[in-house]
Amino acid sequence: GIMFLNPGHWDAHYQLSLDLFTSAAESACATSDAALVKSYSETILAHSRSLDDRLPALCFAVKSLKESMNLPSCRDCAIEVLTQLGEDVSSVLEIPSQETIQITNNLLMSKMTDDSMIKMSPCTQMRAVFVMRLYHELNYVYYVFDQTRLLAISLRMVSLTFEIGLTDTSSLAFANYGVELIARGYLIGSRLGTVALKLAENSKYISYVIAAVKQYNLWVIEPLHAIAESHLVGFYSGKRVGDEFSSSLNFCLHLSTSFHCGKNLIQIKNSLSEYIVQLLENSQQWFLPQSAMLYWLIVELIEGPNFDLTEHNPLILNENGVMLFAASARHLELDIFIDGCKLMRSFLFRRDMTSCDGVLDRVVNATCQL
Repeated sequence: GIMFLNPGHWDAHYQLSLDLFTSAAESACATSDAALVKSYSETILAHSRSLDDRLPALCFAVKSLKESMNLPSCRDCAIEVLTQLGEDVSSVLEIPSQETIQITNNLLMSKMTDDSMIKMSPCTQMRAVFVMRLYHELNYVYYVFDQTRLLAISLRMVSLTFEIGLTDTSSLAFANYGVELIARGYLIGSRLGTVALKLAENSKYISYVIAAVKQYNLWVIEPLHAIAESHLVGFYSGKRVGDEFSSSLNFCLHLSTSFHCGKNLIQIKNSLSEYIVQLLENSQQWFLPQSAMLYWLIVELIEGPNFDLTEHNPLILNENGVMLFAASARHLELDIFIDGCKLMRSFLFRRDMTSCDGVLDRVVNATCQL
């Protein structure tokens, strides 16, 4: 469509040009083509006539920065746009008091039934819709940078939903806030998770909501086998709606949860190998470190502590034995991830797994740049 436009089309056919370039930026974002997203977004910013016209492109740019692991730029861009939209982001990011949390929880418990939340009036303010979307992208960023801010971000999204009505990301607000409440011992969080799943039905965010709610919320009441299967549903749901990022997230969680609940190690290892190849081919950086570490842990459990790293899944290593991807997680976070996997598996099989303690150090020493 863009190729058919004549010279001077931004003046002669402004709305058509804006629609085409915005759709192109969205498509490039869906296929993880960061360079194209940047190109289309910059063109829109150069020719757009108002902030409202720029907002979709700015949101796609923020999302693309997140998915390409350029997290500092993603955070700064999101905060800048939110500030232009009238949000006092520094105040929002302050850790909420216990009283503030209790007031919100009392509102949810005393005045809001599940049905009333699901049937709230839809939001008619387009700027508010983009505010919600941008806060959701910030939620991803602070998951890596500073998880103490996640409660504040999700609380702001829930508060906005009560103020302005339902948006396409309200299910994400309830899902994320429910996760934070569960982590603090508030069982109302599981109720919010159920509401989030109902709100997300047939929406483009269904895959993410399944990942968040099943993995970090409903594990309190659902068996791990059921959660592993739910993530497989989330994987296919993401494929169906074009949400490759959340689809990959669900498949990563499906494999790790399958490991936790005792599925066959060789089957998980083979699935992980294929999954890691796909991540490398699609330049999806987020899930590579955890997937690679789980793969090597399984290899060690099957073959013993002296396995040759370079003989297993060499696509992760180049000829010099160095990681082909930039790890998003720090050494400590991967250490915690591996310890969690070992602990849950050892509980399941009553098996001492202390012999696996050296797998992370061996990988780090062999790959140099993990």
